[in-house]
Amino acid sequence: MKRLIAVTLATFTTIGLLSGCAQDNTEDVSRISELEAQVGSLEDSMSALESEKEELDSKLSGAESEIDSLTEENERLTDELSEADSENETLKGQLEQDKAALKEVHIEHLRSGKKLFFTYRLHAPTDSHAVLTLRREDGSETEIYSSYHELSSYDISPNDSKIVATNFSVEGPSYSFWYDIETETLTDISNDGLPANNGASDFVWLDERYFLFISQFDHGSLSLGGEVYVYDTQTNTYRLLIKNESLIQITSLQIDSYAHGQRDIVFFRAVVWDNTLNYTTQKSFTVSIEKLMEMIADGKAMTYDGEMLSRLD
Repeated sequence: MKRLIAVTLATFTTIGLLSGCAQDNTEDVSRISELEAQVGSLEDSMSALESEKEELDSKLSGAESEIDSLTEENERLTDELSEADSENETLKGQLEQDKAALKEVHIEHLRSGKKLFFTYRLHAPTDSHAVLTLRREDGSETEIYSSYHELSSYDISPNDSKIVATNFSVEGPSYSFWYDIETETLTDISNDGLPANNGASDFVWLDERYFLFISQFDHGSLSLGGEVYVYDTQTNTYRLLIKNESLIQITSLQIDSYAHGQRDIVFFRAVVWDNTLNYTTQKSFTVSIEKLMEMIADGKAMTYDGEMLSRLD
């Protein structure tokens, strides 16, 4: 470009000379020098702009390369996140399966060689799933009870020939039964002979024929217990054996002994409510099994007043 300008100036000079336009040579040289300086300055500016453009092009290329790299990294992380989500869902599903399969097992070893398995699935869909199973010596099994309601109380007869159990709850009607382990037959215990909205809540066997149970209100209230009934497995009937006076409830019963290793008394716990029903006083008493069997044989009953038992005529 500098050369082109110089040629142009030279041409202008020649034309000026040819046309007879006399000019001072010093002024022409000075003008040419100024023009050449301007051209040089323009060329420097253009060179700087070209350098800046090259630098910007280089930065742009680097940024585009970094964008491509970041895009690839983002796609990789997105794929890993998707895989992690999928693995997490798989683990959650496995956890739910493991929880559903989680069980608590209690085993009763019987004299006959048979076994009773009390199994509770701790995370069943709606509630703990309870199963009672009888396993024979040859390994074969019979399912005695299966429900989403756990067995809240059970007792095995002294010679391991029978079991009595209930799923009693204060949140609704209860179901009770006794099972003959030798004949493998199950008999329901009807609530029809009990006060309204009552069910069996606790048991003790007196011998292989009779067991006691507490009749308790099963729809939720201030009820902590109730009265004691005796059940005859030969006739499948029961009747009231120990009646309570007002504001008194028997809450539990269990076999105890005067001498170690003997089954000779039944230990009863009870509560006495105050008149405002705001608090209770804890009570307890014992009755010999012999005395209870006499009452059963005589068809008699007794009354508990919070301090002592008396004959109910």
